[in-house]
Amino acid sequence: MESQTTLLLILIILLFVLYYFSNCKTEHFAGNTNNATESVLMVFLTKQCPHCVNFDKNVHDNLAKELATKNIKIKKIYADQDPEKLFDQYQIMYVPAGIVVKDDETKKVNGEINFNNVVKTANSIRVK
Repeated sequence: MESQTTLLLILIILLFVLYYFSNCKTEHFAGNTNNATESVLMVFLTKQCPHCVNFDKNVHDNLAKELATKNIKIKKIYADQDPEKLFDQYQIMYVPAGIVVKDDETKKVNGEINFNNVVKTANSIRVK
């Protein structure tokens, strides 16, 4: 009877260990199926531009949630609050404008700043 209890206990421990390691493996690789490197979408805005105001009020929050699934964060840069002089550095001539930064590489978003265009731009930057 004692040996059966010991075997049952060993079996339970073994099953627990197998369950634990199978979950660790899937959690470790979840979200990294494409060697995802964190990207940043810099959105250049002004407070006077109606399209910029629309982006800030109606688009930003939902887009940020969608892009988080692709490991892309958003950084908003306003022309009147640009101590790093990013408008000059990236030669921004119109707003709203989007630039994706990934592994020290940058690429302008063509067209509307939306999920598909941003992901397409991020994917076109080669990972080093």
